[in-house]
Amino acid sequence: MGRAKTIAVLLALASAVPAGAGPTDTQVQTELFATCLGRYSAMMEHAWLIGSDDREAASQRAMFEDLLEAIQPASTLTGPQILDTRIRAKHTLAMRLQTATFDSRPAVKRRAKAQVVQSLRPCQSLLLS
Repeated sequence: MGRAKTIAVLLALASAVPAGAGPTDTQVQTELFATCLGRYSAMMEHAWLIGSDDREAASQRAMFEDLLEAIQPASTLTGPQILDTRIRAKHTLAMRLQTATFDSRPAVKRRAKAQVVQSLRPCQSLLLS
């Protein structure tokens, strides 16, 4: 996705925030973008692990990287706090992806797959708006 679409998404999100809203709203958006960036990083790395190419995950990861870069200067979160959010989200999803792919118990695999889908929904909904 291009830089113009990234800016359009960011502007749409900003316009959805009520006038006079405090930095908490920017903080929430920053946390969401960092979380989604971490999740799509896990998706890309998992694809590499199993020998496939997930171009959609790479594209979505790039979008959230641009969104995070655009909003970070207005955020009250520090660089280390943002990095911590990204790493935690990436680790959590990576564990679920590993379980969904490699666990030998069918019920555990199904639950993990459902958790992966559920984890990506908030991120996907931002990209579809």
